[in-house]
Amino acid sequence: MAAVSTSSVPSSPAWTPTEIGLAIGSVLLITLVAFEELAATTIMPAVVASYDAAPWYPIASGAALAAQLSATVVAGALADWKGPRAVLFTGMALFAVGLIISAVGPNVIVFVAGRALQGLGGGLLVVPLYVLIGAVAAPAHRPSFFAAFSLAWVLPSLVGPAIAGYVTQMWGWRYVFGVVPIVVVVAAIPVGYVLRTLPVAEARKAARLAALSCNAVLAGVGVMLLQLAGALTSPLSQFGVFLLGAGLTVWALPRLLPRGTFVSRPGMPSAILARLSALASQVGLAVMIPLV
Repeated sequence: MAAVSTSSVPSSPAWTPTEIGLAIGSVLLITLVAFEELAATTIMPAVVASYDAAPWYPIASGAALAAQLSATVVAGALADWKGPRAVLFTGMALFAVGLIISAVGPNVIVFVAGRALQGLGGGLLVVPLYVLIGAVAAPAHRPSFFAAFSLAWVLPSLVGPAIAGYVTQMWGWRYVFGVVPIVVVVAAIPVGYVLRTLPVAEARKAARLAALSCNAVLAGVGVMLLQLAGALTSPLSQFGVFLLGAGLTVWALPRLLPRGTFVSRPGMPSAILARLSALASQVGLAVMIPLV
């Protein structure tokens, strides 16, 4: 049998400076989003204790995730409509501002507002990174990007809680939120270089953007109202806020998900329901275990 010549095997194209800059900046940004989500969960008992606001624990823990999920829905449509540039920079700005507000918040209400802004920014900045891969990366390099993104989501779950706990014990929980915006600025440098090399995207029609954004925002607000209900002291207020939050969530979610999701219709609906159930279990345990 004749040996196969190595010259006949197609080689992967060399990485361009634009691809390298995108890889460094995007992996760093995703790592920061994942770290803040997990780190905040770990130290949240210390945060609410410092404010003497134990009933606010659910919304202080979940406001960022609820806002992030809503923003993720909107970010895809916005990136298609206006291009990834404006969406990404807006996301980075909101993420950093939200962290700063949380770090300096004088009371738990301001802290929760900062957490919501942080989550909103995190949702807006992640989606355009995937759009940029399609625009910048060579097809042969895209699997490497996705593998690096997966590592960027997983690695903070291994080391983030320990780092956040140590920083909180040594210097206080505010440093966990206050230092990260500096790193966001560092990550923005290579990403800004990539965006500078891209042509300005032509605006596209977005007929579904208004309805999609409205439903996503209503779903996020509904979830946060459900979390807020537990922080209120008046039973009447608790009941009213709970009903409003449940109504918004029940109304908006079916309009965001494929038909048949909640009855586990075969195909994509059942797959989404399985992921939704798994995520709900994981997040619920991740929030409650540090409190226990």
